[in-house]
Amino acid sequence: MTPIPPSKNPRNWDSQRHTIASVNQRRKIQDLLESARRAGYDSFAEVLIEDMNQSRDETVHYRRNLLANTRFKALVLDLAKDIVRHEMKQIVAKVEIKLPVNNVTPETLERFSLNNIDNIFEEHAIFTRSLIRTAADVVVVDSALPESTGDSSTTVNIQNPPVLDSDNDDLSSHEDSSSSEDDNYSSNDNTSLSNDSIHGDIADDGIGNESETSSTVPIKKRIRQQRNKALIATISLCMLAYSRSKYANLLQMVAGYFAFAQNMPKRCVEVFHKMGLLVTNETVRQALTANSEAVLQTLRERVRNERFFISYDNMNFYKKVQDQRVHNKAHQVAYTAGYICFMKGEGCLNANIINHQAIRDLKSADFLLDSAGNSHCQASTRYMLSQVLSRYYKKQLCVQKKEVDGQILPKYWKWWMPLKKMQCAVQAADILPLPTLPHDESKISGTIEILQEIVARLGLDPHILHDKKVMFKRDYMTVRNITRAIYCKQEEPSYVYGFSWIEPVAGIFHLQMNILKLLLTTFWGQSGDEFSLQRLAMALRRSAVSPKNTHKEFHACDDFFRTVIQANVIALCINESGCASSAAFQTWLSRNNWPALLKSVQEKYLNPLSVYLIKKLADQQVKSEVADLLKAQQQEWPHV
Repeated sequence: MTPIPPSKNPRNWDSQRHTIASVNQRRKIQDLLESARRAGYDSFAEVLIEDMNQSRDETVHYRRNLLANTRFKALVLDLAKDIVRHEMKQIVAKVEIKLPVNNVTPETLERFSLNNIDNIFEEHAIFTRSLIRTAADVVVVDSALPESTGDSSTTVNIQNPPVLDSDNDDLSSHEDSSSSEDDNYSSNDNTSLSNDSIHGDIADDGIGNESETSSTVPIKKRIRQQRNKALIATISLCMLAYSRSKYANLLQMVAGYFAFAQNMPKRCVEVFHKMGLLVTNETVRQALTANSEAVLQTLRERVRNERFFISYDNMNFYKKVQDQRVHNKAHQVAYTAGYICFMKGEGCLNANIINHQAIRDLKSADFLLDSAGNSHCQASTRYMLSQVLSRYYKKQLCVQKKEVDGQILPKYWKWWMPLKKMQCAVQAADILPLPTLPHDESKISGTIEILQEIVARLGLDPHILHDKKVMFKRDYMTVRNITRAIYCKQEEPSYVYGFSWIEPVAGIFHLQMNILKLLLTTFWGQSGDEFSLQRLAMALRRSAVSPKNTHKEFHACDDFFRTVIQANVIALCINESGCASSAAFQTWLSRNNWPALLKSVQEKYLNPLSVYLIKKLADQQVKSEVADLLKAQQQEWPHV
């Protein structure tokens, strides 16, 4: 190319000077690309960027002309294709982004992190990663940047590409490493891909509003948008790797597992598999089988050293068929699903902890409260009374104030929970699912089959269960069937399959349901009774409430019973205060000592020993009347 002579017009000198420089620079870049081809691809980025970093403000026009040159872009594109192919071959060969079906375990799913995948691409495919993140417009806020893990000598700033220097024909490197204008690519493009960012991005508006600039968007929203873009860029890289090799499937396997857990239809799974986001449904099924085997192996190891209990229940559903035939009819299918809970403790419970023979030695005096139990019941009653008042009259209870150490505090406080200092240490228990069993738990024979299969799957042996007790917890039907199964296996020679080490226990929730049923049955009464629960249920239009319906409509029955109890407590407090209405009672609470009122109500009406107190008062009254009658009769007797 022949250089264009300068114009006589001084105004055009600057533009023509940039044009001449661009022509000369094109020749240098062409020679540079040819030499880079012969030298190898690894040194291309370093040589090119080192020469391009010699930038000046006056070369802006030349840079535009260079980027508009079709031949230059064709040369760069040709070389970029070779670089991308070379890097993708290296990526798909890495074991870190591969997850074989047989290696799917809970540990591999828990260790999965998009940050780790992004670090692999940053280490072995820096050019491809930079290209994708530039296309996704990943811009990082400085305040949210983590520490860079890349090597500054081999990284390239793609977000702020350096401009060419028109004054120098050579492309030399920029020696000022302390400059804050052109940071290395690794520190500017290392956006965090934590799980928090993923959940935050799902709740956000997709990629975000591209029209909003960083100066107008709040910092927190900008961080969510940038994390979203980084997430999209990393997933795009994983999709590219999966398109080259079906074995580079770490992201697709975990995403497929998640889709199965969310009940995604099979047709949707196939569509996303074609897009490269998920593995096939058959692969997920195989992964589930491998994961189940890994979980079972973990259970077999933990039951030997840790304390645990087992819970299971029936799971029945009606299986429908499209075409009814003699050998293809709709029928009910019964399964059993359960879990095993590992508690904090070493080994199972000792067998001598539970003594069933002690039940025969119980007496009526054992159910009477001693002084400590009586004090605890009184404190619990006062606490529950204060809870009821604080729910309906919270503002009135806090009207009265007092000054303590210069602070204005409420004059009266509600009582604390009596067992607050005696609560057990709260420790997280490990709950792991058991395999679903094709047995009917409602039958005794089905219960025996369930227990035998649980023993076989967990690998329980006499060495583990000798002189031990393992609790099996569920509803009353399960407890009854397990008890009968133990009775049927009394003649079993094997200690393990004799089930004498099993201790069936009802769950707390099922115990609560039966206590509620007992209370409703006791106080239900007739619709004509003035204070019967049946009449109150009719008045409140609680048609679902019934003593026979506590299991199916537990929450409705529980809410009704609590409402009745709270209404009676408020009525007792209003009556004890001498107020004529609820409005007058509100005024009374804001002016008087309401803790003393609650204590009086508790001692007078809600004393757990009130039955014995009433009997004692009645006995004293009877004796007093008899004494007065005898005294009157003695006065009528003739004097001897």
